[in-house]
Order: sequence, then structure tokens, then C-alpha cells
Amino acid sequence: MAHHLALFDNPEKRIKVWLRRWAPWYTEGGAYWLIETVTRRPRKWTADALAKHLGVDNATRTRLGLTTIGAIDFSKAQRARRRQKLAAARQRERRAKAGAVPHASSARRTKPWEARGVSRATYYRQLKSETSETNSCAAYTSSLLLVTKRSQGVPARPPGTPLWHALKPLNDSFFTEPREPKFIVLTASLANVI
Repeated sequence: MAHHLALFDNPEKRIKVWLRRWAPWYTEGGAYWLIETVTRRPRKWTADALAKHLGVDNATRTRLGLTTIGAIDFSKAQRARRRQKLAAARQRERRAKAGAVPHASSARRTKPWEARGVSRATYYRQLKSETSETNSCAAYTSSLLLVTKRSQGVPARPPGTPLWHALKPLNDSFFTEPREPKFIVLTASLANVI
């Protein structure tokens, strides 16, 4: 500890304060000798060298929560690998809580299209058609009803009449109040005033 304290400003005072608190058995002469010896050539300890000097093993290091002192039975490279594995496990847990799917269970790795016996593109097309939601837009619904009514005998639009003429029988069957349009919704093939 004296070597460590000798690296800072005013090392004599720091070492004396530390000795009074943590090593009260040191005599005044012993403290003077220690300060003289250490301040001349302070030693910079590496974590593993200090662990070897103190005899700290990995179990003791873990139990005491030491982070700046190494272990005699666990090298610096082994500690780095363990830190990386723990960090990776924490990241995996954080991503799983956020709803991420691991790469190992992704569709690209599991290849569900092979189980169906189709190509990848066909699989995704089928998946899209299976999960697509229905369009409940009023104009879309009306156009579907119009097609249904036409196939049930509603006459086609006479030449020269507006396009919405064919919707007149449908409009008569729906109860609607006149109102001002608030939004205009445009789709690729359809425009609707809401």
C-alpha cells in the first residue's frame, strides 16, 4: 500500500495517515524507514504480481469483491474471457427482455420453407397472404358489395352516367348522415372521403 500511496502528491503524509489507521503497531522509526524506502523508488504493481505477493486466489478475490488485484490461479487472459462471457450473457438477457429473437432461432437459420417444400420467396408470399388483415375501409367494402350486386343482376352503368351511378342502389340501403369530409384516405387503387 505504501508503494501505491507513494505515486500520489505528498506521499509522506498519505503513508503516515494510512499507517495510523490501518497499521497502528508501526513505530515512528519503522514508518520513517518505510517512507524513505518507498518514496525513493515506488513500485508499480500489476494486478497479477500483487496477487502473487499477497497470495490471493480466485475464490478469495471473488469473495472479497477485489477488482484491482488479480488471482494466482486465474490469469489475466482467463479473467478477460470470463468478463466477455458475462457481458455477452447480460446483453443476451437484455435483448431477450426487449423482445429480440436469437439468430439461432431466426427463419434464416431454421428455414421453415424447406418443411413446407416451397422456395423461400413462395414461403414469404404465402405467409403474407395468411397474415394479411382485411381492409374495412367503407369505399373498399362498398366496391366489394358492388361487385357482388353486379354478379347478382344489378345493371351495368349506362353510357354517359357518372362512375358512382352503380353505387346508388347501395347508397340507398345504407343510413348515412351528410357531413363534411375530415380526412381523405388514398390507396393505390381507391380514394375515400371520411
